[in-house]
Amino acid sequence: MANETGSRSTVPAQVSKAIVTANEGGKTASLLGGFVQIMYYESILQDSVKVDYIFADAGNSVDGKSVMEGLPLVGTEDFELEFEDNQEEKLEFTSANKNTLIVNKVTPRLANAGKEIVTLNLVSEEFIRNEEGSSRIIERYDGKISDHVTSILTMKLKAKSQLNEDLNNYYEIVKSEFEDFIKTEIAKESKEMAPLIEKGLLGGKMLRPVLCRLISDSLEGDAHLAFECGMALELVHAGALIHDDWIDGDSFRRAAPALWEELGPRSAILIADLMVATGSLHGAVSMATGKSLAKCIRNLSEGAIADFTDKQNYNESVYLHRIKRKTGALYGTAAELGALVSSDTHLGIPLYKYGETVGIIYQITDDYLDLYNSIATKTPVGDLAMKIPTLPITRLTKYSKYNEAVDLFLKSGDPTRIINTVDLNEAQGVYEELIMPWVQVARKSLTEIPDSRYKSLLEEVPLSFSNHLITSDKN
Repeated sequence: MANETGSRSTVPAQVSKAIVTANEGGKTASLLGGFVQIMYYESILQDSVKVDYIFADAGNSVDGKSVMEGLPLVGTEDFELEFEDNQEEKLEFTSANKNTLIVNKVTPRLANAGKEIVTLNLVSEEFIRNEEGSSRIIERYDGKISDHVTSILTMKLKAKSQLNEDLNNYYEIVKSEFEDFIKTEIAKESKEMAPLIEKGLLGGKMLRPVLCRLISDSLEGDAHLAFECGMALELVHAGALIHDDWIDGDSFRRAAPALWEELGPRSAILIADLMVATGSLHGAVSMATGKSLAKCIRNLSEGAIADFTDKQNYNESVYLHRIKRKTGALYGTAAELGALVSSDTHLGIPLYKYGETVGIIYQITDDYLDLYNSIATKTPVGDLAMKIPTLPITRLTKYSKYNEAVDLFLKSGDPTRIINTVDLNEAQGVYEELIMPWVQVARKSLTEIPDSRYKSLLEEVPLSFSNHLITSDKN
């Protein structure tokens, strides 16, 4: 069984039942005879199951015809499936347990000797219910990317991208409280500096301060000190963004002219330095928090340098190391600081790992969106426009048909084949496969956190924060 994003490893599956029922007339057919492979996974963007069942149509018959001709298969059919995974656990999706699968997509292709190989994308009812509210979005798909398919997939992403309701409520309340805190602190600055600091701080999603406060709340820490540390992180992050905008030549930030465009590079860089210094002061509520923030600033600086040095030596290890020093460091420090303003300071290290992992997931999502938008619009944006290789791009090689497209991009920076040939569904599958292991790592890092409402929210954070990015402007 080839495993994509589920919790089970890859071995040949022992299939004992594979029966599809036609929509018209209720005619059934067993697909055991032509079985080739199963790819089973539990979707991480929604509470559901997906299965790709692959079979050779010549191995079965319906009234003397192939299955595709005799039923035919077009999508929306009921499918009963039983098989054992590598742990000898029997998985059953049958009418007996009221848990049948539904054919979501039918993809036939010709193999050697003219044999037709058919891939049936099967989904659980939960998948259907989660698609655009309660409506069903099921399309027969031939592998070509059209505007019609693009619009459907866009709707799917939006449907999946809402924060967990409880976490969203917490986020909105704490974000509002933090924004009030910021305004109070900015009012203490000089008349010359206050508007400059305000410009850099306000307008972001405030995910890192919210995470810092959530960790603190879960450990009964000091909420005020958590906000001090959260402001420190936002100031450091704002300063880093000003540097990045100038280095990358980005003219806009949060729908407004970048500071270097508005005030000139010299003034912008000096203001960025001011923000980092001011952030360091806010973060120095103890020796431990000050040291944690200093390490974060160093990691950000090393990551910025690596943006230049690593381009010519890209591999997956280099990529992960780079995003750990940038996005991972900010979220890791946010979580660590939340522990350091509580009595459970010893949890700083494991919680840094938790936050770092949240940041990794967030960055992979950000990079995936660049890929998704490039494919959907047929125009390279973000990483593809800047010729920067990322994991969602290079992992497309799990599908051998994209090897040449990825190789062309890595060697010459030309994204043309990627944006013109890659299937959006397959790109999304690669994304889900990439982040699932990290979701598990993040949740395991919470083992020492006492059970509470706040711990439950922390378990939702890795996916919810990344999903939030899908429907928000990048910061």
